[in-house]
Amino acid sequence: VMWNIDSCDWADKYKGKPKQIIRRVTGETAVSGSVVQFHLNGYGTAQVLDAVIPVYREERGYRVVTVGELMMLSGRELPPLPQVAD
Repeated sequence: VMWNIDSCDWADKYKGKPKQIIRRVTGETAVSGSVVQFHLNGYGTAQVLDAVIPVYREERGYRVVTVGELMMLSGRELPPLPQVAD
């Protein structure tokens, strides 16, 4: 699955600049069905998500869902995960 919006929360130029990341992910490219990429160890990711999710939900009326849910909503399914031997 590919994303159409990269938060760039991994890039050094955004270190300590959560407002710039927020603008990146709430701009005109953020539309219903967008897949936004964030990183667990990104710069300010938790802070950015705390600000961005209300924008998506309350201002734009979007639902925040997992990729699997998005696929199901669009009538597609993710392939099954491979079996891992113990």
